[in-house]
Amino acid sequence: MNTDVPPEIEDRYEGKWIAWDTETGEVAGAGETLEEAIEQSRAAREAGHVMYYHHILPADMIIVGGL
Repeated sequence: MNTDVPPEIEDRYEGKWIAWDTETGEVAGAGETLEEAIEQSRAAREAGHVMYYHHILPADMIIVGGL
C-alpha cells in the first residue's frame, strides 16, 4: 500500500483534497472538498482499489502545535 504522495503532486494540488490510489500510486480524484475527491475516485473504488484521502495544505499555511 503506497501512501507516499510525491512533492510534485503536492505542488500541483496545493489547497485541495486528493484521492490517492494506493495500488497505482496516482491521483484518482481531486477537489475543493473531500466529497468532490470521493466522487471523482468512484471508478477506482468500484474497481476495488484502496484510496488514501489527503488534504494538501497551501504553501502559506502552517500548523502550530501537535496533532
